Parts: sequence; structure tokens; C-alpha cells
Amino acid sequence: MPALVGHRKHLPRRAVRVPRVVVRLRVPRIDFRARDWLRQRPVPIATPWGPGIRLAVLRPWFRVGSGARVFMELSAGALRRFAPGAIAGPVPALRELAQAVLDGAAPLGPLEFGVLAFTGPSQAPLTAADRELFWRAFEAPVFEQYRDAHGELLAYECEAHEGLHLVRESVIAQLRGYAFLEDTCPCGAVTARAAPALARAAAG
Repeated sequence: MPALVGHRKHLPRRAVRVPRVVVRLRVPRIDFRARDWLRQRPVPIATPWGPGIRLAVLRPWFRVGSGARVFMELSAGALRRFAPGAIAGPVPALRELAQAVLDGAAPLGPLEFGVLAFTGPSQAPLTAADRELFWRAFEAPVFEQYRDAHGELLAYECEAHEGLHLVRESVIAQLRGYAFLEDTCPCGAVTARAAPALARAAAG
């Protein structure tokens, strides 16, 4: 019998078993502290020098708003590449960086503007020894900023370095160990000021 052109022999269909692939996505766990931090409102950083400066903020306990570069790790290389004109952060982080600069482990040049030292009710205080250390390391003046647990500014130091100006008088209740200053600040501002009670007693 002659072959039929175009004729195909029909074969029974066989079921194809496709292997089941299970993809497991690894989602990083976020602890309660990180979740609380993410829920916080970003806080802008006011400086004595105005906007437009290159500000590096080291290990803040609050979310920092735009206008500053946050460094949660003290990376000497990253800081050098950023070339900040001013540095801010809690006192322990500033101490660590200052010591690294003096030891030659973090070769940063003198700061053009200065240092913002964050203090607060549950934060390490700023001492006279800290001011001397920061001056030797950064060759720039130090300005204290007293902030609450959420980073909101309660009081700040001006260029006269004569106590802290309060954003409003009622915040004195949140400044542990501080007392009102009755004299006028040399800077001319008429806002209420406060200073550590022990330092005030020693001066008096």
C-alpha cells in the first residue's frame, strides 16, 4: 500500500508530571525596637549654622529628617568620603569617633563648622572632658542639644556657651538636674535658659 503523504500516526497522550517547586522567601525579622523606630516621625536637625551644610549624624536614637546623612556604623572610610562640615550624635558615639581620630584610625580633617552633642533624659551627659576631647579631635566648637526620647529638641546651646536656651519654659520639667538661669544670655536672646544645677552651684 502506498504511503499516505501528510498522514501522522496518532499516539496516545501521556501525562507530563511537572515537579513541584516550593519557593521560600526569607523575610528579615524586625524586632520591636526597630518597628518602633520605623513608626517614629522623622525629626529635622536644626543647627547654629543654617541649612546647606554637610552634616553627618552618628548613631541617633531617633529618626532623622532630610538634610543630614545618618551613619549607624562608624565607618572611617564612609565619613571621609562624605567629607562632613559638621558632625552630630549622642555623646558616646562622638567620644568613639574622636578617639579614633586621635589614634589615627579615622583620618578626618578639622571640621569647618562644629559638633552637635545630643543629650537627653536617658542619654549620657556632656562633660568638660568631652568638650576638650572633641576640640582636640575635630578642632571645632561643641554645641549641646538636649532632646527627648523621640528626638524632639527641648533645649540648645548657642555660640555664647552660657547654658541651654529652652524652646519653651515648660520643658524645664524634662531637663533632669537643670535649673533656670536668671541672667541674660550674652548672645542677646531673651528666651529662658537653664544649666546643670551642680555646675550652677559651683559657679555661685
